[in-house]
Amino acid sequence: MPRENIFPVLKGTTATDVETRAEVLAKLTPLQYDIARRDAAKEFRIPVSALDREVFRRRPQDESDGQKNSLFSEPEPWPFEVGGAEVLNEIVAEIRKYVVLPSAAADGIALWLLHTHAIDASDIAPILFVTSPAPACGKTTVLALVESLSRKAIYAAHATTAALFRLVEEHRPTVILDECDTYLPEDKDLRGLIDSGHALNGKFLRCDGEDNAPRAFGTFSPKALGGIGGVHATISSRAITIKLQRKGPNQKTEKLRLNRRGYLNETKARAMRWALDNIDALRAITPATPGTLSDRDEDNWTPLCAIAELVGGGWVERAHHAAMVLEDIEAAQSIQIKLLADIQIVFGTRDRISSKALAEDLAQIETSPWCEWKNEKAITPRQIANLLSGFGISPGSVRMPDGSTPKGYHLEAFTDSFSRYLNPPDGSVTPTQVAEIKAFDQFSIRHKGEVVADRKEQKTADLLGCVGVTDRKPSIGPEEENIDLSEQEAIRWEGEGGALRGEE
Repeated sequence: MPRENIFPVLKGTTATDVETRAEVLAKLTPLQYDIARRDAAKEFRIPVSALDREVFRRRPQDESDGQKNSLFSEPEPWPFEVGGAEVLNEIVAEIRKYVVLPSAAADGIALWLLHTHAIDASDIAPILFVTSPAPACGKTTVLALVESLSRKAIYAAHATTAALFRLVEEHRPTVILDECDTYLPEDKDLRGLIDSGHALNGKFLRCDGEDNAPRAFGTFSPKALGGIGGVHATISSRAITIKLQRKGPNQKTEKLRLNRRGYLNETKARAMRWALDNIDALRAITPATPGTLSDRDEDNWTPLCAIAELVGGGWVERAHHAAMVLEDIEAAQSIQIKLLADIQIVFGTRDRISSKALAEDLAQIETSPWCEWKNEKAITPRQIANLLSGFGISPGSVRMPDGSTPKGYHLEAFTDSFSRYLNPPDGSVTPTQVAEIKAFDQFSIRHKGEVVADRKEQKTADLLGCVGVTDRKPSIGPEEENIDLSEQEAIRWEGEGGALRGEE
């Protein structure tokens, strides 16, 4: 219909209400509406995007796609160009309407959700892991929002592993697994699907078919997990972790009704449209990421930072802040500095100490976490070496007064770090550091402790932003850490330089 034939219809209506006009506009063809939308929005003095939403709600939805494939119920992409920052802000608003969580967590989830729609532009698919110390903290609500807003979402907690392998290879969906703490530790094939699907070239070898012949399944796809406590270290290192707490008595949220989530299709449709329009631009971006991230964390945040860089609108800063907060960078730095402060006290007037004696003396400090550092066991000499590697400090042979030469440390190895990070040894540093450690609840201590103690790489560039630090990778072997490794995990440990962490 020519432009001049559209407006007489619009101007002939006597209604002045925007919703009434939207009913009329919804009956136009997409091309007709595209011609009319800007003038109609100008007439009512509202943003074009607001008018688009009202019209979209009133258009009959084509359900043919859902009938063709009942696995996924996807709306049509938004018919007009959208701004990425606007879409992200919209998603954040929906999340915070239903869940109490820090702004960094809401921003991280929003970026991850938009990433699912642009998964074809990425070579890494970070896992979204939503966890809490107890039930009723909002995990299921977050995952319900993920189901409503992510690309080709499928809630697969009760699907067979065989079905999931085929589904992921054929459709590259967003796989959602709730209550994963109840079944994931025992299902090594499912863990393999999740682990290997982190990278674009991810494959998992399984016996398949009537002849039980080996077959490599492609496993690359977005995955969202929910559970109480931690997950296996191979998953947590590939994940962006959202730690939820139960809302307080004065914190109010709306209730997300599962049968009333249809309105979220509008936001999802806009996310789909943004991804379609920007997929090539995303492929071309090499975004900046926070310099303090470890190598694996940088992998996880790169596709999200690429989205932030492309959308602009303050989202670069928000993405970097979310990465710093969610990866516990400040906590990691704090725990390392706490270790330095306690080592300064342990040395006292000594000029050398064995690694074994250092670990034993640290465990005697009641106000510090070293007596129950990991799995409720005292910190080990190797874990101390891991933490100190970020400062460029490593153990070596030390000649003791009795003539023995155990592994240990000379005081002079700490002089530079003491001067950079601690006040003089007059006790002024210790209360501050102890207060920081006491501020960690029991749930946080265990998880932060394990992440810092057992990461594969703890370079100064990753954690402390310093220069002149030796790039060491203290290895933790299965025998030394008493970790019960399966044959597959032992192979992975070999391939990663002996840095596999145990179960969290």
